[in-house]
Amino acid sequence: MSKIKTHYREVIYIHPYTPMLDPLTLPLSLPALIRRIPNEVAGFSHSEIKDDYIRNAKIIIIDIHWHLSLLGAVELVRKIRRLNPKVKVVAGGITASEYAKILVDSFDIDYVIRGDAEIPLPSLVAALLNDQRNIKLVPNIVGKYGFETPWDYCLTQSDLDENEFYDINFFPTYKTRIINIHKRHKRWTPGAYPHLLSFRGCPLDCKSCAGGKVEQKKLFKRERVVRSPERFRSDLDTLAADPDIRFVTAINDFITLLPEHYSSAVLTKKFDLKLNYDFASAPALPMLNLLLKSFAGGVICFSCDKKHLTSSELNNPEHMIRLIAEVKRTGQYIPVLHYNGSFLAQDKEYRKWLKCVHKRAKPLLRDAASWWADYPQPDENGCAKSEYFYKFMNYNKTIKTLNLAMNKCLEGAAQMIDANLPAAFVMELRKFHIKIEDFLRAPSLYV
Repeated sequence: MSKIKTHYREVIYIHPYTPMLDPLTLPLSLPALIRRIPNEVAGFSHSEIKDDYIRNAKIIIIDIHWHLSLLGAVELVRKIRRLNPKVKVVAGGITASEYAKILVDSFDIDYVIRGDAEIPLPSLVAALLNDQRNIKLVPNIVGKYGFETPWDYCLTQSDLDENEFYDINFFPTYKTRIINIHKRHKRWTPGAYPHLLSFRGCPLDCKSCAGGKVEQKKLFKRERVVRSPERFRSDLDTLAADPDIRFVTAINDFITLLPEHYSSAVLTKKFDLKLNYDFASAPALPMLNLLLKSFAGGVICFSCDKKHLTSSELNNPEHMIRLIAEVKRTGQYIPVLHYNGSFLAQDKEYRKWLKCVHKRAKPLLRDAASWWADYPQPDENGCAKSEYFYKFMNYNKTIKTLNLAMNKCLEGAAQMIDANLPAAFVMELRKFHIKIEDFLRAPSLYV
């Protein structure tokens, strides 16, 4: 693993505190964006950054991708200004884009990049370091004192294919963390780095998801962009050849959301990787089998409904039971059925469907609706209402710290067990762990 010898860099990246189960979860495209910057960038978490690194920087990049990052980002900027009032602070991410004007007007951030940043970020860094008169030529920028440039850059397939998502050498402690996660998880595949990015933007029109067809247009001013199957397959080859990588996470469902010929062009052999895969809808059985035979095992997550937990339009129960049985038949994969707890509580037919499938197929269950909680639904210009901003700030202050701490303790214990005990025992213990969570979330399914 290459290391940066000194952290006194003109350009540094800092990840703010984010109260997630793993607070060091980076936006998926961040490594590709950092790689596009011609200057060497040193990456840090908020907890490890040294005062001298901030004092010696000329540009500090921070991500405000999830709304959970808002409070941590604001507090980080206050610290930065105290140590280095002249440094230029640049922010990006979905939440930063939605609240660009608030962040530059009220929270001392110099520039926010709205939408896609593949071209704007390296161009802005170059302008700030070399000739600030060129900032007005950088697209998608909102700055202090009413400064704004046209939002006219959108990601293209060529740009998406050019992106290198798996170079994390700029952030040594993050890379060390990832290597350790892969060492500890010999059997169970968590939803962690590296993530497979087959496309940006989803064909489903889900109102409560930033990736939905209409919402993507608001947030990025474009339609869906798909990575070429050849480039995607080369990503898998690269990851399979990396001795530190044991599994991959697919949160973009390329099986059901892209044409079948795309998956057939990508999955041409068996990759020496385990897989964590999250289906948006129920796949055809042959396509599921293609996926299963292309990896070495892992966790396969199905959605109860046809729109990735955002609707009560349920999949055919008999087909779902067959899919779960097929996953179990391999002996190498664990099937998990995701449901939306709000529908479960309010919709009798939804509850009946889930109880039937659970009783007959016996998958592990998980309420995964938190993915779509509190989506602020921005207007046609991609701006969310200010009351959501302050709601999110207050939410960060009052987040269920005890629950988060308990989850961290459980996950830490599970990782230790996974690394040191026999495989069969580990898997049964993991299943028991999830069943306890299931029962606490939906006890009516067990009676």
